[in-house]
Amino acid sequence: MPDDNAYRQNLMIVANAGSGKTHALVTRCIQLLQREAKPEEILALTFTRAAAAEFLQKLFDRLSQAATDPEELRKLQEQIGPDCKRIDAEGCTKLLRALVEALPRLSMGTLDQYFGRIVRAFPFELGLSKEVELLDDADREEIQRRTLEQVFAEATENKGLDEFIETLRQQSRARADQSALRNISAVASSLQEKFIETPKERSWGKVDAIWPRGSAILSAEEVKSAAEKFHKEALRTNTQLEDEAKAMLEGWLEEASNHRPPKRMSKPLTAFLKKLTDAGLGKSDADEDYIPLGGRGAGKSLFLRDGLRALRDNLFQSIVKLELEGRMDSSQALHKLLEDYERIYTRTVRQAGQLTFSDLAMLLAMHQTDIGHQHIEYRLDSRYRHWLLDEFQDTSRLQWRIMLPLVDNVVCEEDGRSFFYVGDTKQAIYGWRGGDFELFDQVHEHFKVNRGVEITRKDLPTSWRSDENIVRVINEVFDTDRLDNAPGFDLPEQMVANWRKAWVKHEEREEVRGKGFAQLRTLTFDKEDGAEGAQAALDQAVLDIIREVDPVKRGMSCAIIVRSRRKLNHYVALLRGQKNAIPVAAEGRVNPCLKSPEGLALFALVKFIASPIDRIAEAQFLASPFGFLAENNTTAFQTKALGLIAEAGLAATLSDWVRETVRKSLVDATKVEAFIEAASDYDAQKKPGEDLRAFVEFVDHRVEQESETPGVVRVMTTHFSKGLGMDMVILPELDGKGLSEFRDTSGIAVHRDEKGEVLWGLSLPSQEICAADPTLAAAREHFRSRQAYENLCLLYVAMTRAKHALYCLRAPSKDIKNTGRWLNDYFPKGDGEDPDNRTLGDPKWYEAYKQHDLEATGILGTKLKRSDRQIQDSAPSSHQGEDVPAGVILGGGAARHLGTEVHELLAQVGWVGEEPDYTGATREGTRLVREFLASERAKILKKPGENFTVWREKAFDVEVDGRPVSGIFDRVHIELGQDGKPASAQIYDFKTDKESVDLRERYKDQLDAYSKAAALLLGISPDKVEAQPLRVRS
Repeated sequence: MPDDNAYRQNLMIVANAGSGKTHALVTRCIQLLQREAKPEEILALTFTRAAAAEFLQKLFDRLSQAATDPEELRKLQEQIGPDCKRIDAEGCTKLLRALVEALPRLSMGTLDQYFGRIVRAFPFELGLSKEVELLDDADREEIQRRTLEQVFAEATENKGLDEFIETLRQQSRARADQSALRNISAVASSLQEKFIETPKERSWGKVDAIWPRGSAILSAEEVKSAAEKFHKEALRTNTQLEDEAKAMLEGWLEEASNHRPPKRMSKPLTAFLKKLTDAGLGKSDADEDYIPLGGRGAGKSLFLRDGLRALRDNLFQSIVKLELEGRMDSSQALHKLLEDYERIYTRTVRQAGQLTFSDLAMLLAMHQTDIGHQHIEYRLDSRYRHWLLDEFQDTSRLQWRIMLPLVDNVVCEEDGRSFFYVGDTKQAIYGWRGGDFELFDQVHEHFKVNRGVEITRKDLPTSWRSDENIVRVINEVFDTDRLDNAPGFDLPEQMVANWRKAWVKHEEREEVRGKGFAQLRTLTFDKEDGAEGAQAALDQAVLDIIREVDPVKRGMSCAIIVRSRRKLNHYVALLRGQKNAIPVAAEGRVNPCLKSPEGLALFALVKFIASPIDRIAEAQFLASPFGFLAENNTTAFQTKALGLIAEAGLAATLSDWVRETVRKSLVDATKVEAFIEAASDYDAQKKPGEDLRAFVEFVDHRVEQESETPGVVRVMTTHFSKGLGMDMVILPELDGKGLSEFRDTSGIAVHRDEKGEVLWGLSLPSQEICAADPTLAAAREHFRSRQAYENLCLLYVAMTRAKHALYCLRAPSKDIKNTGRWLNDYFPKGDGEDPDNRTLGDPKWYEAYKQHDLEATGILGTKLKRSDRQIQDSAPSSHQGEDVPAGVILGGGAARHLGTEVHELLAQVGWVGEEPDYTGATREGTRLVREFLASERAKILKKPGENFTVWREKAFDVEVDGRPVSGIFDRVHIELGQDGKPASAQIYDFKTDKESVDLRERYKDQLDAYSKAAALLLGISPDKVEAQPLRVRS
């Protein structure tokens, strides 16, 4: 294992959380450039656009800093190692120039973008007759729903439908916080990918694939015959049985005889099946085994005397056989349903050129033999000589299947080409979408064993994120020694082995020794209050922590990290619902229509009109500021409302109601602009025959990426938090299901060989039935192992987000071996003696906390405290002097959506020469941005000098002239003085107005507010800030 920075042709990086993974990727890229690699020969792929943008930004930043700072130059030379050409300031400038010139040809993006390029290069081979159009999530879900409707309509038998519906039920129970349509989409996507991965000769539910040497269970006799034999022998050998016990036994046997898969086993039959196993037996004082029949005593005990034990085993195997045959039949039927789904989907969607991101990988996998790697390299007009793959632990088998021939060619050729991949299998939390962490080490083994190529491994153990006390907690909680002493957790052997392989002890930096705060609190509450009491205790603890630390006032980043969307919504509502509301933002993807109480109230009104029997919506509407509209007669109001909407349109009707409510000073109209805009968009695209229920679904899907907002507490799921670091982290969702408890929500479990190839697929039966068959028992244990591993990964990811403070809260209402109990057992004892309140470090850590630089800019900002009086927020772009903003009165949704798209595209442009990623953009949006970037007006994007930095799409929330103002800076060029602090700023606000008007005059109030806000945030005089609108249209 290398301990230096020497260049290795093929390298695997094992990167602990916060250890500088992106830094390692950038260093690798600079190494390659210094070894004469051309920028366009480097293929750097990751999973998200944000990560790809961060990589490119940091590449430019590292070279820019080294070009201007001798100390940074020295560090860079040391990091790229001794066997790369020595670099100087002029060399850094040359590399920057080469990168800028190569920008249009660079391949530093997402895996989906790369697959998209391949698909567009092979339309004929892939059966695509039209230009490819990539669909967004809402379109994808709707298309999948329509495809399923057609599949259901054409289905000739019902078994496949029954199994799909049962799978959907399981998903709905597991993801109760998602909409039904989103659940259908998730099920369809999961099954479709498994279907494509399964070889045709191994279709699901095939006996010879699952049991190539046969199965004794499948030769068992019929249940009815076995039940009769068992009943007869039971009565003969157990004459002491009471009538009640006999009736119970006969009822169970009748349940077994009448059971007909694919119908799920009834609760009584499931209970009886457990009693037929050795684990379900009782033991008498005379050491005699018996089946309990509803109580204690000989009269309620069925003793396994004489030949009854053998007949019990025979009956058990008969029931198992029946259940297995039912599971095989339904699995085969589901496979046939997926064949129909794939056929219809291909005909109606893919051949029309409409593809989702998941379609890209599926299409390439299905046609891999038609387009070999040589053809791909030739058709794309480039030979990538250097591969860099990020977050490799999240790669799916399907994705790797496409890349392997290409990477294989790179690794095995001795012509200077190279392969580099980085990841951390302790952060493998995307198994639900196909990510397979086992690939990380298997790839290393593949090249070693099958190709004779040793890929060098290098560990990154040092945490550049967390203070020492947090690092200590991470090492204590997740060290492999814990796996040997985990009584009651029932950890699968393979899970333990995988964690041992993944674990790399964390090391802290010298400068953070003795710093940081970590706490585990076990909260007390009245156990009779159950889950509600536990939640109340957690809520109070979260509020107490936030009020004590006051992260917003101190300028700290603070995150509440949870497992589910349901809990995310709960904590957002909790913080917003306080008398003195705590500024809060949900994770990056939000619904702009529903993120304010006013928007939620308007949504309740619409849902009530759409469905008068929705009593919850009715109650929410009547309790809201809009409730007066009903005039104490909801039936008459609903009838009247439908007439108004039919006559004037939804947007116009809602605008009238909002205007009326504003005049009564009941709502702030700016809070419902997004909702009215959605109604306007819906009116424009409404199809004949659609009713308001279609609009409700339309609003549900109106999700967009929210810019990172300063000065708020952020609430996010663990999955969203990955890759982020926060000054302080609160974990209030630690009590739940068992750490190693198996939960089957997949519908079809596919079993693979050691190479990852699918051997068979089956809808797995219950634990008791799987335990009766060695093949199924091993498969189920493997799936349980992967789930337990991912559960531990989720805890690891959540805890490693903390930089300076980590608060772990638990309120167990039951003694379950979950992640909360794991922390209770292995969290360090800390500085006190109270086992329910363990702390490491100073509880008043925040008092010495200095205000941090604004993230992403390195610029010190001034965060303003809101006054205690009631002040209405305003958006700088709202028209002054009007009761209701023009957007509410006039709608204008289509224009504003185009404007949003243009802003999102231009936000991807750092300085002149960079091109945004137009994937998924409309033709009009793409045309406008391309024309603008090619025009003289785009010259302002040229970097004015090396002492400039830039804000792009930067959200703000400050107090200007006594009133809160929030908005988003489109673009701000910030000049830094010799001390590195802001000296002046130039604001550019992109406008897509069609009219030839004086933009400065039209937007004077907005530009003035933006200038004052920027001055406050940057800590400079207002006369050092200029703001101008920038026309995008020619």
